[in-house]
Amino acid sequence: MSAPKSRIADLSSTIVHHTHLIDTYLTEQSLPQPSFDPAGPSNLSLSSSLESSRAIVLSATQELNDLLQGPHNIIWKQHQTQLVPMHLISHFDIARILPVDGEMSFGELAERIGVREGAVRQILRVAMAHRVFSEARKGFVGHSCASSVLVDDEVRGT
Repeated sequence: MSAPKSRIADLSSTIVHHTHLIDTYLTEQSLPQPSFDPAGPSNLSLSSSLESSRAIVLSATQELNDLLQGPHNIIWKQHQTQLVPMHLISHFDIARILPVDGEMSFGELAERIGVREGAVRQILRVAMAHRVFSEARKGFVGHSCASSVLVDDEVRGT
C-alpha cells in the first residue's frame, strides 16, 4: 500500500488536471492561448464548467505558492496590499494576544486592543486572505502557521 499523497503533490495534480482541460478546450475551439503579449486575448472565453476549472487552478496555484514559500516568507515578503494590515497587526501585538492553540472572537480581540470590532475584522480578513491567521469558526480568529511565527519573532516593526 502506498503512502498518501502530500498536499503539494495533490495540488500539483489538481493544477495539471484542470490546466489540461482548459488547454484542450482552447485548442479544440481554436481559441487563442493566454499570453502576456499585448495582442494576447483579454478574455479566455471559457465555458462555465471551464471557468470553474480556471478558479480551481488559480486557488491551487496560490495555495501551492504559499506552501512552498513557508511561513516566514508569507509574513515578510508581502505584496504592498499587506503592508498596512501587517503594520497594524504588529502595532497592536495581535499575534501575542491570541492564544497559540485556541481562538478568540473578533469582539473580544477588539475589546482587548481598544479598536472597533468591524475594523479588527477587516484588518484580519485581509491578512487571512494571505494565510496569516485563520477563521476556522465563523466570528473567531485563530493562528495559522504564518501568524504563529509572529508570536516569538523578535524582528517586528512597531
